[in-house]
Amino acid sequence: MTLKWTMRLTPAGMLPGGVYVTVVFIAPARGTVDANERVTPLVSQKK
Repeated sequence: MTLKWTMRLTPAGMLPGGVYVTVVFIAPARGTVDANERVTPLVSQKK
């Protein structure tokens, strides 16, 4: 009986696990911007 429930719950847990991995590890890597890239236009306007 335990094997039956394990076989059912394993695929059901893979979707939230995949979403978690995407949000925690992949999404922040897409949004990284070098701090100098953000500041350079502001500094050039001041001069």
